Amino acid sequence: MQPLFQAVLLLLSTTVLVVLWCTRSSNRPSQAQLAVFVLVGAGLAGDTTFLDGDVYFRAAVVICFVAIFVLPFGTRALPPATKRALALACLLLWAWLAVVDLLAADLQAGQLVAPLTSLVVLVLSGVMSAPLGMTPRVLGRTLLTVLAVVGVASALLPASWRACDEFKCGPAGALMTGPFPSENYLAMQAVLVLAWVLLGLRGSLRVTAVLLVATLLLASGSRTSMIVALLALLLFVVSGRERHTTGPRRPVSYVTASLLGMLAVVVGYVLIVRSTTSTFSNRGQTWARAVEAVEEHPWRGLGFHSWFELQRVGTLPDHFAHSEYLILLFSGGYVALALFAVVIAVAVRQTAAMSPGPLARAALPVFVFAGLGLTESVWNPFTFDGSSWPILVMLLVTGRPRVDSRPRAERAATAA
Repeated sequence: MQPLFQAVLLLLSTTVLVVLWCTRSSNRPSQAQLAVFVLVGAGLAGDTTFLDGDVYFRAAVVICFVAIFVLPFGTRALPPATKRALALACLLLWAWLAVVDLLAADLQAGQLVAPLTSLVVLVLSGVMSAPLGMTPRVLGRTLLTVLAVVGVASALLPASWRACDEFKCGPAGALMTGPFPSENYLAMQAVLVLAWVLLGLRGSLRVTAVLLVATLLLASGSRTSMIVALLALLLFVVSGRERHTTGPRRPVSYVTASLLGMLAVVVGYVLIVRSTTSTFSNRGQTWARAVEAVEEHPWRGLGFHSWFELQRVGTLPDHFAHSEYLILLFSGGYVALALFAVVIAVAVRQTAAMSPGPLARAALPVFVFAGLGLTESVWNPFTFDGSSWPILVMLLVTGRPRVDSRPRAERAATAA
């Protein structure tokens, strides 16, 4: 079955790339496309088994992204209030985690480089105005290009599979990891891209992209990503036909956004504290021991780098958190979870304000992001890597430019 999956994956990936090329609007990529491609494509490349998080490569990626983003190549979109709010929420979360880490963990000078690099990119994306054209459609096309390249690599690389284990096995009799060290990572990236594909694309390209994501998910055997993808598709279908609009939609109320943020954090917290040692392929064992360790300081947590210190002494297993809500609880306690609820709430307002259609569709990237975080670590605020782009793209997305519907003569008179 593995050769069949590889053949189907190669066919779908190349088809997507051909369709994207044939439907391009220009032979020259825009500044927005280049920035996203470097942010996502190069960020994911740094997480492959070939580069394995190489520090120098990540530094080069950051320099390229900053250069492309900062240089005045073209018109820029004025940052809306929702973007400023999301940037502030992310920076407050980063600052709290940094304070706790400095006070609680025994940090070396070299351990400060990654958090400071992440801070630079976060500030740049949140404070500066984004290049004009960072619309859901442009994001969907650029992210799909990256995923299709990953699909081609996964189909052609001889080491794209690993053997099944006691917890799961894919329909191919093995689990596809692609160029990454984990099949869960490959599947998670596919679902994150799917959210923007559903939001920004339409027609045959969207259908082919959904088939590509479905093939990757089946080959990877990642159950969390499959469930989140099915729920995302269900939300997309039941939310009805997309409403066409000439400008950003009406902002989501603070009450609705706050309730969604609190709901995500409450569900994530209850899941980790009520789990047993065998929950989710023994993830519960890691969760239970981490929750027990953080009971000493539940409000402020133990600091992000304390996780690795406790692993060295055997208090925590060798596995990572496998839960965004657990790593935030461990790193910054209840305060970090509360700040993350604010991040989710303002991210809902930001993506919904920049996207057309009902809330269930417009904020789909945020729902997927929060859902995957239940059993996976989807964002590390202290590192710039392949998991950084989902939150950064939410900061960078801009709405469709408003169309002046007045007669030409009236517009000319006003301009004069």
